[in-house]
Amino acid sequence: MKSKKPLVNQQELFQQAFFLHQSGQWLQAIALYQKLLKKLPKNPQILAELGTISLKQGHFDLAIGYFRHSLAALPNQANTLINFALALAKLQRFDEALQNYELAIALNPDHPLAHNNRGIALQQMQRYSEAIDSHNVAIAIKPDYADAYIHRGNAQQQLQQFEAALCSYQSAISLRPDYADAYCNGGNALKNLYRLPEALQHYNQALALKPNYAEAYFNRGCVFTELRQWELACVNFEQAISLKPDYAAAYWNKALVKLVTGNFIAGWQLYEWRWQDQQQEVVRKFKQPLWLGEQPITGKTLLIYPEQGLGDFIQFCRYAALVNDLGAKVVLEVPTALFSLISTLKGEITIINQGQTLPAFDLHCPMMSLPLAFKTTLDNITAYVPYLYVDVLKTQLWKERLGTKHRPRIGLVWSGSALHRNDAFRNIPFKLLEPLLLLDLEFHALQIQFRPEDECLLSNFTKLQIHQHQLSDFTDTAALANMMDLVITVDTSVAHLVGALGIPVWVLLAYTADFRWLLHRNDSPWYPTATLFRQTTSGDWSSVIADIVQKLSGLVPYLS
Repeated sequence: MKSKKPLVNQQELFQQAFFLHQSGQWLQAIALYQKLLKKLPKNPQILAELGTISLKQGHFDLAIGYFRHSLAALPNQANTLINFALALAKLQRFDEALQNYELAIALNPDHPLAHNNRGIALQQMQRYSEAIDSHNVAIAIKPDYADAYIHRGNAQQQLQQFEAALCSYQSAISLRPDYADAYCNGGNALKNLYRLPEALQHYNQALALKPNYAEAYFNRGCVFTELRQWELACVNFEQAISLKPDYAAAYWNKALVKLVTGNFIAGWQLYEWRWQDQQQEVVRKFKQPLWLGEQPITGKTLLIYPEQGLGDFIQFCRYAALVNDLGAKVVLEVPTALFSLISTLKGEITIINQGQTLPAFDLHCPMMSLPLAFKTTLDNITAYVPYLYVDVLKTQLWKERLGTKHRPRIGLVWSGSALHRNDAFRNIPFKLLEPLLLLDLEFHALQIQFRPEDECLLSNFTKLQIHQHQLSDFTDTAALANMMDLVITVDTSVAHLVGALGIPVWVLLAYTADFRWLLHRNDSPWYPTATLFRQTTSGDWSSVIADIVQKLSGLVPYLS
C-alpha cells in the first residue's frame, strides 16, 4: 500500500497542473509540472505539456526542446508532432515544420488540424497551390472548420484568386458569424476586387466585433486612401498605430497620404518606416554612419545606393548634385540597367555598378531618404532639367533609322512591368488607344514589353512603329525619345526618363496616383516639361484618351 501512495500523489499533482494550464494560470502550472518532472524526468506527457505552455508563451526554442524530449520518450504522438511543427514554424524553420506535420498526418490521416497547419506552413513557404490542397483536405474532413476556410482564402488571395478567396471567407462567416478575422480578410478580398463600399462594410463589421482590431483599422485606412478620403485614411492609420505602436505599415501608408497631399515635412519623416515594412528584407548594414542631413559633410564621401524601382532612381538621382554643393563627394551605386544613363550626371560623382566592390566612403544614404536629408518641400524642389543627357552618337543613329520626318512624332508607353504592385490600375489596355492612333501623326512605341492581349492588336495599327529589338538599355530609349516631339506615357520609368531629359511629356495617371504626382494639378514640380492627365473616375481611361485626342488635335499644327 505504501508503494502506491506516491503514484496517486503524482496523478493528483498532474491533474492540478493540467487544470491550472487549461485555466490560463501558466506559471503555477509550470511550477507543478517542473516538480513532477524531477520525479519523472522522461515522462512524455509532462514534457509535452511544458512544451505546449512554452509555445503559448512564445518561448519557441524552449518548446522545441520539450517536444523533442517528449517524442524521444514516446514517438508517434500526432498532437505532439503538430505542436512541435508549430513551434518550428514560429522560428521560420518551415522545412522541419512541414516534415513533422506530414509525420502527424501519416499517423492520423483524418486529423484536420494537421492538414490545416500544414497548409499554413506551405503558405509561409510561398507554395500557395499546395497550401490550398491541404486546406481543402482539412475542410473535407471537417466541413465546419472555419479556420481552414480562412486560411484557404488567404492562399487564394496570394494567387490573386480574389473571387474564390471571398467565397472562402463567406463560408467562414456563415459558420461563425462573430468571426472578426473572416470579415477583415473578406474586406481585403473585396478591396482587391475594387468593391470598395463592400470592403468598408466588412471592416466596419470586423471592428464592431473586435473594437481593438488594429489590422481592420489599417485596411479600412487603405480603402479610404483608394477613395481619396485622405483625412479618414489618416484617422484610421492613427487608430491602428494607437493600438499597435510599432505598426510599420500604418506609419508608411500614413506617410504616403502626407506626401500625396503635399505635407512633405511630415511625409518624408514617416517614409523612413519603409525599412520596417515594405523594405525590411533589403536593409543594408554598413559600419559607416547613416546620413539624413543632420551633420555637415564637407570633405566627406557619401555613398548613395538604390532602392525601389528604376523610375524612383531616375527621379531622385538629381540629389547627387546637391550633395556636391555641400562640399562632399558622391559614390553613387547604380542598378545595372541604368548604369550608362546615370553616367551622364554632372558633378564629382563616382558611378559604381550595383554588385561591384564599393570604394571607401564616410557616410551612406539610401536614395529615397535624400528628400528627407535635404528637407524637401514643394517650395524647394530642385527641378532643373535636363539633369540626365542623351548619347549624341545614339541620337544620330536613331535619326538615320527614322529618316525624314513627314508628320509630328509621338512616343507612346501604355503599360509597364507586370510585376509592379499597382500594375492593374496604372496600365491602359491597348485597344483603348485606337482614337489616338487614328490621328494623322507618326507614333513610336517606347516600351519593350507587350502584353499577350496587346500583341495580337499591334499589327492593326500600322502608324505605330515598334522598336523593342533596338532598345537594349535606357540610353537607347533616351535617344529614341529625343527624336519625339512629345512623349505620352502612363506612370512608368519612361515618364521619369523623359522628364529628367527635359523632353515634353504627357503623363496619364490612374484615379489614385502615386504620391509624387500630388493632387488636383496638371503640372509636376519635379518635371517642368510634364503635363498630367488624370482619371476622374476609377478605371476610366476612355475619357482620359478622349481628352488627350482633343488637346493633341489642337496642338498638331504647332508640333515641329
